[in-house]
Amino acid sequence: MKKKSIITLIILCLSLTVSAQKVFDIKKYGAVGDGKTLNTKAIQKAIDAAE
Repeated sequence: MKKKSIITLIILCLSLTVSAQKVFDIKKYGAVGDGKTLNTKAIQKAIDAAE
């Protein structure tokens, strides 16, 4: 029983580590979702911030 609990705890810890990814919303970097505006600069700003 102890072995199953330890394995479960390890799997839980690993899943939390993997799911802790940062999200970069390109609208916060100036992108406009209107289908007309070129958002290249805003996307590049978000990429640069992610590095």
